[in-house]
Amino acid sequence: MVQGACQAVFAPPRVGTTELLAPAWHTHVLVGSMLAVTAAGVALPQVAPPSRAAASPLAATYLTLVLVNLGLLVFVCRVGLERNILARLFSQRRSGAHGLLVDVAWGAALALAIVGAENLAQWLLGLPESLAAHALMPHSASEKLAWVFLGALIGISEELVYRGYLQRQLAGLSGWLPFGVVAQALLFGIAHGEQGGWAVARFAVYALGLGWVAAARQSLLPCVLGHVAIDLLAGMSS
Repeated sequence: MVQGACQAVFAPPRVGTTELLAPAWHTHVLVGSMLAVTAAGVALPQVAPPSRAAASPLAATYLTLVLVNLGLLVFVCRVGLERNILARLFSQRRSGAHGLLVDVAWGAALALAIVGAENLAQWLLGLPESLAAHALMPHSASEKLAWVFLGALIGISEELVYRGYLQRQLAGLSGWLPFGVVAQALLFGIAHGEQGGWAVARFAVYALGLGWVAAARQSLLPCVLGHVAIDLLAGMSS
């Protein structure tokens, strides 16, 4: 009885879900651009973050991140496509009140699992804090206010790009859903290469879990909620 009840809530992904969202060139341009930007970020020397009296992240880093994430959203949803695919990226199913509550529960579970894993790894291994990540954390009241918008935007953008677009598009191009789940996770980890090899491995593992949930629920809502919650918590606790 328990097994039957759980299957209705969290059914395994359907391997046959290989619908293409965009032409192959569209994905090649996106992946190539991501890898080029990541390679440049890793290759360039790390610059010490400015002092608090100097330029604020509100005017520099934060604005850049907003523009980059909005650009990614526009590209995957509309550029070079016949129509806007935002709704198709966000959900593959209709969800009633019960489905919405289940998605919210999975979002909370994802946030707790990832935050717990981060704290456990820090406690067991004593990992040094990433300078690149630390430089983004808000400190003043105005920066924390801006972080609420930025954290939400990054969470939504990354889920739509990686678990929404790349996972399904790579599954469609390969004809195999597990390939899409694994490939997007690897790309997600590599995208955080400026934070070091350990960060790449951690983020890739987290992306595997997020990808599985997105495929199983046929919705990005659990991943978006969990991702945004993690980003907001990181900024508000800095």
